[in-house]
Amino acid sequence: MGKITQPQWRNIHRLLDQDPIKFGLPEPRDDTVILGSFNIIKLGSLRNSRNELKRSADAWRLIKSFCARCDLLAIQEVQTSLEELQKLMSLLGAEFDYTVCDTAGKLKAPRALKDELLQPWHEADEEVAEGARRKQIKGMSERLAFVWRKGKVARTNLAGEISVEADGITHFLEAQEPLRTEINKAFEAFSKGDRSLAESLARSLPDMIQRLLDLEETGLPSRMLPDFFQFERSPMLTSFAVSGRTGTDQPYHFIAINAHLLWGGSDGEKRRWQEFIALLNWLVASAQQYKTLYAPNLVLMGDLNLDFEKAQSDELGVVALLKSLNKKVLSGGQKAKANFPFLDRHPDHQNLPGTDSDGFFKTNARRTETYDHIAFFASDKRLPDPAANGEAGSQSALNYDYGVFDFTKLLSEAVPELTGGDGKIKYDMFKNELSDHLPIWIRLPIPHAGQQEFRWN
Repeated sequence: MGKITQPQWRNIHRLLDQDPIKFGLPEPRDDTVILGSFNIIKLGSLRNSRNELKRSADAWRLIKSFCARCDLLAIQEVQTSLEELQKLMSLLGAEFDYTVCDTAGKLKAPRALKDELLQPWHEADEEVAEGARRKQIKGMSERLAFVWRKGKVARTNLAGEISVEADGITHFLEAQEPLRTEINKAFEAFSKGDRSLAESLARSLPDMIQRLLDLEETGLPSRMLPDFFQFERSPMLTSFAVSGRTGTDQPYHFIAINAHLLWGGSDGEKRRWQEFIALLNWLVASAQQYKTLYAPNLVLMGDLNLDFEKAQSDELGVVALLKSLNKKVLSGGQKAKANFPFLDRHPDHQNLPGTDSDGFFKTNARRTETYDHIAFFASDKRLPDPAANGEAGSQSALNYDYGVFDFTKLLSEAVPELTGGDGKIKYDMFKNELSDHLPIWIRLPIPHAGQQEFRWN
């Protein structure tokens, strides 16, 4: 696998400096605020054979070119080591600040505990304990982070994560303990050659299962073990305020949710969907009672890893589900309303980078999926509603726009050799230097007196 050479990097920087808007970088404006989201692949862990971090100064220059234009940025795939996040902060300078969550994606405790501390559990069931320990320490560590420009955005007092209510799971597991005991007795009898006892115990199991599931007259269980227990990486919550033009202007107050939903694994598709539905349930439930929240608006920023390959024709899938929220579950004046701009065709799509032939943004570097999103669940009518997506643009009177920084377009134009004979960019030439995702952004007007509100029908 080759690398981008120094002369090629010079061409890349020259072309971007000449016309940054052409490739989707948001234009800096004093009267607007830019929200961004960027999955920067394995930020902090990609190293060469000498154990040096792989990203070159040229790659950092390109990454900074986007990050420095954002006033609030959600970053995914920050690794256990914060070395590269701190490198980014040093490049951005003192006007920026950040917050980061603890490592998620694997349980760290078992390898830290002394064997003698685990001994009581090991003695109870050595094989089960050891198997669980091996399973628990498997997987990629990852953090989520927010970076913000202190002159426009202030972090306020809420911090936390989204988790799944455990009561239902706990009650079920407690209820099934007698069943597990009887199954173990049957297996033990069989292993010792006592077939008669094993068969007797096995015959009693159907009655126990029926009692456990509380089977109704229909034969359907009224209580079932949940398929989904918890997020692989719990979404991160942090509250922010966007300052107004003057000290008397009412700021935007919102809770930002940084999420990186599961992708890989043989059961990845099912798990992704379960995580997305769990996240969506939390968002909808919060929007239905927004007056009780720390801040009355929610902004989802992150990599949802869902396949939106045919967004314009997906009438029965996730796109239709998201677009129906305001009519079906968020109707009425006492609920915040939902808007997923990156599911809509941008009105200027014919002139914008990062879009497919149908005018929809693609956010992975292969430009096949819309994995990344910034979405609103808003009660503040100064934040954009779905109808505003059709009026977005660089010349919008509402100062509202959204887009993608398509660095793959930049690379292919600056370095034609990066495009193969099939017309596709040579992905492995840049993935580990830059990312396998394209960064996304949304522009909002700075709060000000007499500000025009969106319709939010």
